[in-house]
This record gives sequence, C-alpha cells and structure tokens, in this order.
Amino acid sequence: MSLSYTDDALYDGTELRAGFNEADGTWEVIVKYSGDLSRLTADLGARAEILTESLAIITLDEGGIHALNRYSEIEYIEMPKNLSFTLQNAVGRSCISVVQSELSFNLTGSGVIVAVIDSGIDYTHPDFRNADGTSRILYIWDQSAASGGEAPNGFNHGVEYGNDALNAALKEIQPFSVIPELDTIGHGTTVAGVAAGNGRASRGTNMGAAPEASIIAVRLGRTGERSFVRDTELMRAVKYCIEKAMSLNMPISINISYGTNNGSHDGKSLFETYVDEMARKWKTNIIVAAGNEAAGL
Repeated sequence: MSLSYTDDALYDGTELRAGFNEADGTWEVIVKYSGDLSRLTADLGARAEILTESLAIITLDEGGIHALNRYSEIEYIEMPKNLSFTLQNAVGRSCISVVQSELSFNLTGSGVIVAVIDSGIDYTHPDFRNADGTSRILYIWDQSAASGGEAPNGFNHGVEYGNDALNAALKEIQPFSVIPELDTIGHGTTVAGVAAGNGRASRGTNMGAAPEASIIAVRLGRTGERSFVRDTELMRAVKYCIEKAMSLNMPISINISYGTNNGSHDGKSLFETYVDEMARKWKTNIIVAAGNEAAGL
C-alpha cells in the first residue's frame, strides 16, 4: 500500500489541493481497493463511490486520509488533479497568440483564404460573420447536395453557394430555409472555428488562428449519399479551392482533417503525388491533420 503524496505536499500548492471541497471541508481521493469498503466508510465517517470492482472515489475529512492506509482493502491512494479546457489554451500553447499580437507580427489572416475541406460548416455561426452580420465565407460547395442550386464551374455534381447568397440567407429569420446547409456532424464547423473563428460567439475568448481570414468550405460527399467519402472527392475539393483562390488573387491555406490509413505509405500513390503537386500550385499551403489511427497500422 502506498500514498501518492508526501505529508508536506498535501498542504502546498493549488494543484495538490485539487481534492479539497471548500463547501464542506472534506477531501476526495481516488483509491484502488479490493473487497468491501463498508467497514472503512463506517469507521471514518466517509462516503465511497464505487467506480469499478477495483477503483472508487472516497470523500472524507482530512484527518482520515492517512488512516486509509491502515485498511487492508486499500491498495493505493491517489490525489485528484485539476482539469482544464485544453483547446482553450491551444492558441497560446502553439505560439499563435504571439503571431497575432500587435506588438510582434500582427498577423490575423487578413487577405488570406482559409479553406476547410470537411463535413461542412454552420454558416450562421457568429464566429464566421463580420461585425455587421455579413458572412466571412466566400463560397460553400456541398458536394453531396442533389438540388437547390448549381454545381461549381468545371464540376458536375453538388451545389455551390457564394457570398451574396449566404448574406441574403442570413438576413432571413430562418436562414436554413433559404440555404439548407447543415453540418450535421459538426466536425467541419469545429475545424473551421479552430482555424479561423473570430471569437464573436464568446466575446473574443475562443478565437481561432486566423480570425480575419476569408473562408471557403467544402462539404465532402457523393451526390445524394451520406456515406464515407472517397479520396476522389477530396481531390476535386483541393482543385476547386485553389482555382477559387487564383481567381480572387488571394493566397490560400487548405486544411484537410479527413484521411485514411490505406495506400502506399511511401508518398508515391496517385493521390499523394496529386496533393504534392497541388501544394506547389499558386500561393498554396496544405495542412493535413495527424489523424486518429495511431495503432491502425
């Protein structure tokens, strides 16, 4: 049996006092145990919340923490730790706040396009709108849409919405009745917020990396289908975004948070060579997420 703190550490530091409940002066500890904890709780006037057959949270007076070590049922004691919003600190931790600062580089994405190729975007979200309520989104191409508009020039499926159409919809009480673009998954909206949200919804608290950038969003998919997308849809989307940037004479940063673990893994597949080639085209930067398949070799 072992305590996970020293006597002095119990009293020093905010982090080490994370288990203290100010309302009633009790402490919470996490314990690894075996057997029945009812005798222990009765003796110490404690409360045990059973999590699994071997883990529990015990709430008790401070003096009872060391007493836990006397019980054979207790195998290990661990003090709680404070949690925080990890994404809330992402801009600072990645040094983007320094880049944005007026005292250093003062770069906010103004004059640049951020393209998000993903599950779509909630075009009504305040973070994607200017102070006057107009949209920061230049174009949305919903590849899966079967009706409601025209496909982009040079492509034969989906529906494209321009900035004027988006602004007209935003003036309506029910904008989705005009442009029915719903990011039902939410992944694309989240990614767009991290990359280019201006923080209007949180009064500047949660602001993305390029809060003054213009936005292009592509909802990947096959017309009339909601199944997994293919890399061919992604290839079309990359071409679309770069061609739009060229026509607007604006540099573009393309975010791709879709991916696959299939393929050659040597950068020589047609898909991989295509992305490499397009990254050298125009004033283009392509960012690809690391992925969630750490063990999926």
